[in-house]
Amino acid sequence: MLIFHSNQTSRMYQSFKLLSIITSILVLAGCASGPAQVMKDTPDVVNTSDKSAENVASCLDKSWEDVRVLGGSVFVDVKKTDAGIRLTSRYGDVIHHIALVTSRTGGSRTQYWSQMVMGSSPENKAVAACQ
Repeated sequence: MLIFHSNQTSRMYQSFKLLSIITSILVLAGCASGPAQVMKDTPDVVNTSDKSAENVASCLDKSWEDVRVLGGSVFVDVKKTDAGIRLTSRYGDVIHHIALVTSRTGGSRTQYWSQMVMGSSPENKAVAACQ
């Protein structure tokens, strides 16, 4: 039978608490990539459309805003950049979806990055439906 003195128990608890905090920080740091970091990777999907970039981006914005998430809400940021219209979907502080919609002759082009690893999401479906 192990018997711990209160000093040993207190030190073990403090060590465990510190380890938990460090682990949480490292996990969150790994999930906190910004749009530029995510967009360095090859897009998961590239679509072209006869619709204008503004129409496709507006459709994506409305569709992504309608997504419901258990225990939280989705925040969609739409930003005009030099590259085109960038939409970023976040749950809390973590980016889950990015679309970059650019104009092209006769319509638009959508590049889409998903940080989700589990199957199809409403955002994925909206990227195809909004073209």
